[in-house]
Amino acid sequence: MSLHPGIRPMMLLSTAHLTAATQAQLNTWCQSMDLVTRFATTSAPFFMGPTDYGWLVHCTDDKDGLPADLLACMAYAKEHNCHYLLFDSETVDTRDDLPVHEEGIA
Repeated sequence: MSLHPGIRPMMLLSTAHLTAATQAQLNTWCQSMDLVTRFATTSAPFFMGPTDYGWLVHCTDDKDGLPADLLACMAYAKEHNCHYLLFDSETVDTRDDLPVHEEGIA
């Protein structure tokens, strides 16, 4: 299936695919985020933002300093031709191809 060049697919994943440490890091990056100017005040190394139940994350090619579990999710999304991930704590279904971390849900 061919998509219009301006359309970027998004994959929905459970926050259970992220460790508690990675979830805390995503929250830290979001704390200083100005949702109007986006990058003006955030320390996030890629385009991302908070949602009511998790985070919207761009699958960046810049991997420097990113947690391994987040990188694995990004790689998985890219393998399925997705440019964005929506991590959602309300999503109970998990992917068999990705590890599940039981220590905490956002």
